[in-house]
Amino acid sequence: MSELPSTIAKLQSSLAKGELSVPEALQIQRQRLSSLDGAKSGFVQVFDPSEDKYPTAGSLSGIGLAHKDIFQLTHRAPGLGLVQSRPPGISPLPLADCIEALHRSGAVQLGALHMAPYACGATSQNEYIGECINPLEANRVVGGSSSGSAVAVAQELCYASLGTDTAGSIRIPAATCGLVGLKTTMGLLPTKGVAPLAPHLDTVGLIARSAEDLELVLRELHANTPHETPSMSAPLRVAQTFSRIHCWLPTRLLDARVAQEMLDCANTLPQVSIQEQFEEETALSACAEMLLYQQVAQSHCALKDLQPSQHQEASLFPPTSQSASLPKALQELMLLGCVQPRTWSLEVLKQRSNWTQRFLERYLTSHDLFMLPSIGIELPLQSQVRVGDPAFEPRKLLALHRFMAFVNYLGLPSLSLPIGADSQGMPISVQVICRPYQELSLLRWAQSFIGARFGSQNVRQLFPILS
Repeated sequence: MSELPSTIAKLQSSLAKGELSVPEALQIQRQRLSSLDGAKSGFVQVFDPSEDKYPTAGSLSGIGLAHKDIFQLTHRAPGLGLVQSRPPGISPLPLADCIEALHRSGAVQLGALHMAPYACGATSQNEYIGECINPLEANRVVGGSSSGSAVAVAQELCYASLGTDTAGSIRIPAATCGLVGLKTTMGLLPTKGVAPLAPHLDTVGLIARSAEDLELVLRELHANTPHETPSMSAPLRVAQTFSRIHCWLPTRLLDARVAQEMLDCANTLPQVSIQEQFEEETALSACAEMLLYQQVAQSHCALKDLQPSQHQEASLFPPTSQSASLPKALQELMLLGCVQPRTWSLEVLKQRSNWTQRFLERYLTSHDLFMLPSIGIELPLQSQVRVGDPAFEPRKLLALHRFMAFVNYLGLPSLSLPIGADSQGMPISVQVICRPYQELSLLRWAQSFIGARFGSQNVRQLFPILS
C-alpha cells in the first residue's frame, strides 16, 4: 500500500511509534481508492467516510478493511454480486456479527467487494457486474466466490478481507492471487448476518497478505463475537507447536510443475510423511457435493417459493417466475438439489461426525497437519474457465475446486498459502488442515514456514504485480 507499511502488523508498529497517526493512515488508504476501475478492482462500492460512525479506539484502529458483499451492514444489505443491494430471494438479515466485531476493534470498513453471484462460482465470472482482474496478470483467473476479497488485498487496496467459504470460496481466490486464505472451523465464527448458500457448509473466513495479519484479525473477531460453546474460545488462547506433517501428494491428479513444487516443499519439512493415496477423498467429496446441492436448493427454493414441476425441462423454472433473476449456475445447483432424494442428504448429514472422527484418527493423531494441493494445475487463463467462452476447458474449471469441498464437509480449518511459482510465474499453493479450533497454532506454524521459506511474512512480495 503506497506510503504505508504493507501489513497490519507493520502498520500497528508505525502507529505505536508515532510515525503515523490513525487519521493519516486512514486518509492514505482512502486516497488509494479514489480512482478505482469499478468491479475490476474488486470493489463494488467505496463507502463514504461519513458513514463510519464507529470509534477509532481499539487494536485495529487505523486499519482499513473491506469485505465480500455478502454481509449485512448498518447502511447496506448484501448485494451478492448483483447490481442491487439485497437481491430478490434474500430475506432481511440482522447485522453481521463478524463485521460488528471488527468495528468494535477500531477497524474501518472501506467498501463492499465483488463476488460470484449468490456466492455460487469458483471464479470471478459475473454476468451482472463483470469480472475482477487478477493483479498478478490480467488474463489469469481470479478464483471465486470471494473474488473481490483476493483482488483488493493483492492490489494493496485493503489489508485484509472477510469472505465466506462453502466449497473453497476463500481458498481458491487466495491461491489464484498469491495470498494466504483461512477457512475456519465450522462454527468458530458466527454466520449471523451472512446471506446463506448452504448453511451446513458455509464458513466465514479471511484473506490477507501474511499469516501474521490473519492471526491479528482472527483474534479480534473471536474476542468480540458470541460463541455457542466454551470449546470455541479455548483454542485461541494457547498455541501448540506443530511439526509432524502428513502430505497427500496425488501426482496423477496434478500438473507436473505443481507436483514437483509440492514434493520439493515437502522434502524441506523436518517431519513429513508423503503418500500418493488418500482413500477417503472420493467418498468425502461425494458427500460434500450431495450436501451442497440439497442445501442450495433448500436455501433458495424455500426463499423464493420455487418448486420445479416433475415434468419441467432442464431450464428448471419457467421464465415468468421470479427465478428469472437467479444466475444460471445457481439454478443448476438448485435443480440438482431438488431432484436428489432428500434421504441422501439426510444420511450424509447423519454420517458427518463419523467421517470427521475417522479422518482425525487416521491423519491427525500421529500428525499435526495434513497437507494437500490447493489447485492441482498451473493457474489457467480466465478464458479457459469462463463458461460460454470459446476457449473454455471444463477440466480446468473443475481443477480449481477439486480439492476443496470435502474440507467443508468435515468442518475442519484449512489454510491455503503459496509455496512457489508455476512455469508462468503464477502462484502454486497448498492447503494445510489441522484439528478443529486450532487456527492459532496453524497460523503460527504458517508464519514460521513462510519466514523460513521466503524470508518475508508478506507473501504478496513473492509475485510481480501489474503497474
